[in-house]
Amino acid sequence: FPTRRSSDLLLVTKEGKATFAVGIVLVLSGLLMTNPANEDSVIVSIIIGITALIKGGFEFYLRHVFFKHYGNHLKQLVAMGIVNIIIGLIMTIPPYPSLHMTAYLFTFMYISGAISQLTVIKHLSFSGNDYYVVLLGLNYMALAMGIFLLMSPLFSDTLIKWLVAVYLIVAGFVHIVGAFCEPKSGR
Repeated sequence: FPTRRSSDLLLVTKEGKATFAVGIVLVLSGLLMTNPANEDSVIVSIIIGITALIKGGFEFYLRHVFFKHYGNHLKQLVAMGIVNIIIGLIMTIPPYPSLHMTAYLFTFMYISGAISQLTVIKHLSFSGNDYYVVLLGLNYMALAMGIFLLMSPLFSDTLIKWLVAVYLIVAGFVHIVGAFCEPKSGR
């Protein structure tokens, strides 16, 4: 059986460490959302906003990495990064949006995150088919859930705190799993 050296994993590179760090931030933000003290819509808005800003910045960084190493521009990442940064600014700068508006902005962030991951996933090779299947499944599930939330905003208004927590935790795990993937060479 061929074995993989630890130096073969993306985590030992700057990009892998950045992906892993973003994943940890997302999981911790999701866990913070489950705290009963965070019932206020302002806190929900700020957590979503900060997360969107981090994800937007990470998407610009990831686009830079793919261009620098492989000459691939990944314009989709620029678009998703801009969407996330705009959402992040709207959510973190007073006056804070209402819970209903927060639900819509979160839904757009949710959908853009899934689309962003799906555009990047085809440029990665995996140290086993399991990573690919997990990432693909999580992102298609996130995309379907985002479309569902867009179609039923009242549902997202009532459960926004828990939906945000689940999304952040799942997105965090997607980034953590993705930290161990390698970019395909020459693509």
